[in-house]
Amino acid sequence: MFEAPEIIRNIPDIKAIYDMNEKQGENLETEVERMDNNLFLESMDEAMTARWEAMLEITKADNDTLQDRRFRIKSRVLERRPYTEKAIGERLKLLCPDGFSVSVDEKRQQVTIKLALKSQKMVDDVKKYMEDILPLNMTFSIDVLWNQYKILTGKRYADITKYTYGELREKVIV
Repeated sequence: MFEAPEIIRNIPDIKAIYDMNEKQGENLETEVERMDNNLFLESMDEAMTARWEAMLEITKADNDTLQDRRFRIKSRVLERRPYTEKAIGERLKLLCPDGFSVSVDEKRQQVTIKLALKSQKMVDDVKKYMEDILPLNMTFSIDVLWNQYKILTGKRYADITKYTYGELREKVIV
């Protein structure tokens, strides 16, 4: 509430003006915060994500989460040539902060990438990203890094038996 003498605060017109100003101030703060969030790919809202998708001509899938869509945009923004092994590693660090490993077999012209990602959709996006950036004479394979035993501790046996051994090793277990 505004600071004014009691006699002025009781005037209905003055009170209405200050209430309106206070509401406008709150709306302004909300909009400034939204604009700050939209400056970064990791925190942009639905509307800004849709604008980026339109600019980059990305078609979203029906079951995509906002995080999946942001990730896809981020992978497209990072598409710039020429690429070296070091540059690919730097870009993968940005895309996969949870971890990854890259090995290059120059004789066979094969790149093997293992990713620590939370979603299979992200693996598909990294595959598309690598298709776009690697030279055409190179092949690549992308796998998910194996789950560690500590992920499974605390899970009930009944919950774990739903999965095959391969799924327990490579699938994201919730």
